[in-house]
Amino acid sequence: MSGTGNFLYLSEQIFGTLGITTIQAVRAIEHLFRGRDEGTVWSAPKAVVEPPDGRYLMATLAAADDPPFMAVKSLPLNPDNPDKGLPQINASVTLLDSGTGLPRAVMDGNWITAVRTAALSAVAVKRMALPKAEVCAFIGCGVQAESHLRAFADLFQLKKIRAFGRGRPNIEALCESAADLGFEAVPCSSAKDAVTDADLIVTSVTYSSALEPFLDAGWLKPRAFASVTDLAAP
Repeated sequence: MSGTGNFLYLSEQIFGTLGITTIQAVRAIEHLFRGRDEGTVWSAPKAVVEPPDGRYLMATLAAADDPPFMAVKSLPLNPDNPDKGLPQINASVTLLDSGTGLPRAVMDGNWITAVRTAALSAVAVKRMALPKAEVCAFIGCGVQAESHLRAFADLFQLKKIRAFGRGRPNIEALCESAADLGFEAVPCSSAKDAVTDADLIVTSVTYSSALEPFLDAGWLKPRAFASVTDLAAP
C-alpha cells in the first residue's frame, strides 16, 4: 500500500491479506442494490470497443453516496496475451470521491472482478437456488470458476463438482481446489455431461467473437440455477 495523503494503490497481494469473506462481499452488494432503489447509487451502461484484431476493450462506471465513491473499471481482453506469459484479461479500477472528485485509490481489477462477480452470483443464488444444492457444474475452469467455487461452498453443503473446459491445467487446478474443500471432483468430457442433473451451474468461458454457442438450456433439470458470467456467449 502506497500513496500520497489518502491516495492508495491496492494490489492483488494486498487484497489477498484482507480476509474479505463471501458474506461480507454479499452484504456490500446488497447494500448497493438497496441504494440503487433509494436513488443513492447509480451506474452507466457498459462501454465496449472491439478492434478487428480480436481484442475486447471494456469500461464500466458506477457511483454512490454511501460509500461516497465513483469507480471506473477498465478491462482489456487480449487473446495474444498468453503468448507473452500474461493473462488474457487484465483490469484496473480507479476510485474517486463521488462528491469532490479527489482520487482515492487505484486498485487491481483482476482480484475485484473475481470476488465481486462471484458475490453478485451469490446474492442471486441464495435466493433462487435449491437450498439443498449438492452438485455444482463449471463450464470454464479459470479465475471465475475458482472464485465461484469458494463463494458457493460458503453458502451450500456441496458434495460434488463437475468441470468442463478447454484448458487441462485449469480443469485440474479447479478439481484440486474442490478436493481441498472436501468435494468429489469430476472432470467431464462434454458440457452436457457436466450440467445434466447439476443443481448449480457456473459458465465463465473467456469471451471471443469467434465463439460458437455450445450450451443448451434444455439440458438443465427443473429448478437448476445457472450463473452466466460470460455474456451468455456459449
